[in-house]
Amino acid sequence: MKKHKYILLTALCVLIIIAIKTMAPSSIRDDTNLKDTFNKEVVIQKMIEAEKSKDPSFYVFTVLSLSYLLLIIAGIINLFVFFVRSLQKKSLIAAKEKQKILPLSYQQISRIFFDISLLFLVVYTINFASRTLNWGTYIHNAINFNLAIEIGIIVIILWAISPSLRLNLKKPYLLSTLQLYTATLPLIILTAILLKAIGIESQPNPAIKLLFSLENKTIIYILLAQITLVGPIAEEIFFRGFIFKLSRKKYSFLLSAALTSLIFASMHMITELILPLFIISMAMCYLYEKTQNIVAPIIFHSIFNSANIILLLSIKNVLG
Repeated sequence: MKKHKYILLTALCVLIIIAIKTMAPSSIRDDTNLKDTFNKEVVIQKMIEAEKSKDPSFYVFTVLSLSYLLLIIAGIINLFVFFVRSLQKKSLIAAKEKQKILPLSYQQISRIFFDISLLFLVVYTINFASRTLNWGTYIHNAINFNLAIEIGIIVIILWAISPSLRLNLKKPYLLSTLQLYTATLPLIILTAILLKAIGIESQPNPAIKLLFSLENKTIIYILLAQITLVGPIAEEIFFRGFIFKLSRKKYSFLLSAALTSLIFASMHMITELILPLFIISMAMCYLYEKTQNIVAPIIFHSIFNSANIILLLSIKNVLG
């Protein structure tokens, strides 16, 4: 019993969270449905109007769109290069560091899970209380509490496994990171086309809806920091630095990466994005496997989010 105390405490935290969520009044639960301000038809119409009026912000959007197109073209080229290298049975990227096993005992691993579940419980309880007592707006609180969770996860994981994390990324590995990032872009576009062909329409990420509906500049900056920096660091340290490395102690790369990617995609709770997120996660697992450096997938993740956000901000600027 003593050996499994942290696992039991983790289960208790999860049950309490579920209980609090279940007992929440319907009026509190319903306000989690964000208003959809990202209407595709309206966006297209305003883009046409901006072009006709020769709005400078439209030309900025055009330049950024062309830049993104160049990234996709580079991705297609890199996909071909990777295909040739795979036929030659070579590593897809110029990186092949010796695998480092996560040096944690069962007790230490279970303690990490407990600490994270306790973090979620504390933040969720405060969030629930703030909504019940009408402290601030739901959206602002949600962003701030999510930031608290991300920072907490970074602290918890780094405190436990920082000695096993390499943070000095070699310059050649940076190029490999960029190559792998661009190669995922055409794959994601192809996935979206295939999903649409079978009747699954892609829905905007809730973060996009937030970005288009928020007016408070401070909150917008906090959201941007989460999306482009804090979020990628927290998610990569947890999913690649901990979950992937943990499963890699017993299983093959393919199985470990698939399990990690399935959890990663599912945790985002957006059905239409599960397959694209799975592909992105597999690429980041491969990158981490080859470089054995957590900075590589963090950069990959940050670039991916930043490129999308920059394009979306240019659209928001056109829409006024």
